[in-house]
Amino acid sequence: MSAAAVDTPIEITVEEVGGAGPGPHGKRFGTLVHALLAAIDLDADHAAVTAMAALQARLFGADAEEIDAAVAIAERTLAHSWLRRAAAAARSGRCRRETPITLQLRDGTLIEGVVDVAFAEADGVWTVLDFKTDVEIESRLEEYHVQVGLYAQAIARATGAPVRAVLLRV
Repeated sequence: MSAAAVDTPIEITVEEVGGAGPGPHGKRFGTLVHALLAAIDLDADHAAVTAMAALQARLFGADAEEIDAAVAIAERTLAHSWLRRAAAAARSGRCRRETPITLQLRDGTLIEGVVDVAFAEADGVWTVLDFKTDVEIESRLEEYHVQVGLYAQAIARATGAPVRAVLLRV
């Protein structure tokens, strides 16, 4: 599906959490990081992140190096300004995580997905965050723009509020 599939243009920002550089990667590690970010409280401290990483690692068969790297990524991600804003929204009941969405496009195509994080700021603007763990994101950037754009469009239709979308490379 191309960017033209998005009915309403939505501004999409790409940001990086930044961090330690090369480390574990691949599908299993990306799944571990996503599962950890989905399960932890947005205000989690180191002990809570570490405990949840150990639990998730057992589910995915991850080793100690992957656990340590996932903890570091999760902590950097939780400290990022977008996640701090999401945490503030969560404390006010204005944050949704791992939320299924559906969207019917004008041509009748039905889109289904799961939004990593969506939150409403005090001014009523919703932000949709989509985590990406790819080592190299550029080759799939158009695909990811379409994906998060569709998620944002679904949130905009559901809420009637303005929406921004952020691809957050973790």
